[in-house]
Amino acid sequence: ARGFQLAAEDDRAEVAAVVVGIDWQVSYSQLKRAALHVRAGARFIGTNGDRTFPSPEGIIPGNGALLAFIEAATDTPPLLIGKPERVLYEMALKRMRAVPDQTLVLGDRMETDILGAVRLGLKSALVLTGVTAREELSAFEYQPDWVFNDLPALTQHWADSHD
Repeated sequence: ARGFQLAAEDDRAEVAAVVVGIDWQVSYSQLKRAALHVRAGARFIGTNGDRTFPSPEGIIPGNGALLAFIEAATDTPPLLIGKPERVLYEMALKRMRAVPDQTLVLGDRMETDILGAVRLGLKSALVLTGVTAREELSAFEYQPDWVFNDLPALTQHWADSHD
């Protein structure tokens, strides 16, 4: 990224920010180093707070699990810049030149995908192929506009409503 320089593994230079995104090969050494930088004053930024991630093996730890590790070691909560934060959705709308009342946010997680859409007043569709199960919907104060079992059900609904 323009204006930023990545710190090398053995670099002792002052670090301005620790930015955490999912890393499937993250090591204890990397997490320790991130915590030390945060304790030394680096800003702690997370790309998203998803604690879990759906995979073919089942539900596995997500980026939020990495953030929780560093937060527990530093007593410093991360600044989240990804879903469900407004800035991400606003940037996406601007970049795509999308009209908010003609935009549909599609997601598989209520706490990030759908919450972000609701916060901005965007239409939303939840697909039940990820983390959120139908039985869990009643626990949320906000709801998606549509709920589909899978993407084929969504595309069929779209086709049926545009005939």
